[in-house]
Amino acid sequence: MGLKINRLALLLSLLTFAITSTPVVIGGLEGIFYALDPDIMYLGNALSWIKMHQIHYIDDPGTPAIILLSIAYAPLRALSKLYFRVPFIHWALENHDIVFMYSRLFQSLVLSVSIYIF
Repeated sequence: MGLKINRLALLLSLLTFAITSTPVVIGGLEGIFYALDPDIMYLGNALSWIKMHQIHYIDDPGTPAIILLSIAYAPLRALSKLYFRVPFIHWALENHDIVFMYSRLFQSLVLSVSIYIF
């Protein structure tokens, strides 16, 4: 019984990731999903947390999501520092479409993993 529930949870998790990430991937870097206010708020506050350790949006679930998102930017931060040799904040503002897409895919992954775990 436990293995059957585990498989069902995994299937539901993968289905959730497919449903939430497909529109983001199909829309590409200029898709409609990057013009939404929550994305801008989360991105802006994650960059603020990276630079100054300040979060201006403190409502629930803002703070944990913003800190988790700022930690998730570690690969992009390393890429901007090692490959492009510019500060991440500058790189993120110049390439905001890539950062938005990365954020959306990361949030889809977090949602899928949380469905699987719980």
